[in-house]
Amino acid sequence: TIAEARLLELLIYDDELREIILPQLEETDYEMLSTASVFRAVLELQKTNAEITLESLLSLCESDEMAQDFIPVLLMSEPPRSGGEAIDEVLADAESCVFTLRSMAISTRILDISQELMVAEQSGNTELLNHLVSEQIELARMKQDLQRKLSG
Repeated sequence: TIAEARLLELLIYDDELREIILPQLEETDYEMLSTASVFRAVLELQKTNAEITLESLLSLCESDEMAQDFIPVLLMSEPPRSGGEAIDEVLADAESCVFTLRSMAISTRILDISQELMVAEQSGNTELLNHLVSEQIELARMKQDLQRKLSG
């Protein structure tokens, strides 16, 4: 998606932005994305204070053919801000990307729950049915909050 590529583009060049955004990122935000291995690599490099380079990313994503093709293209992009430039604009952009990815992940989980609800209902599993309904309501609330943040 555009949000995942944009977020990676923002993060790979900006140490300060990574320090702010990566702790906000949850595994569920990116685990279903085609770029999940790239997100994991960026997180790993950040955790070990290693430099993000073509070689380091390719090495950490060596088993992912799609990432092997995507990483060089990603690194051809221009850094979104130059050193000393205010972070406000790129931070807002990155947070918007995180909210978008989280909203997509929540939507996917809500769809999964809908299918699980049908199975639970057909099998008469009331306990699971109640649990799934509660989870679906909580996720709908979370998604609504994210939508407000995205539009506000």
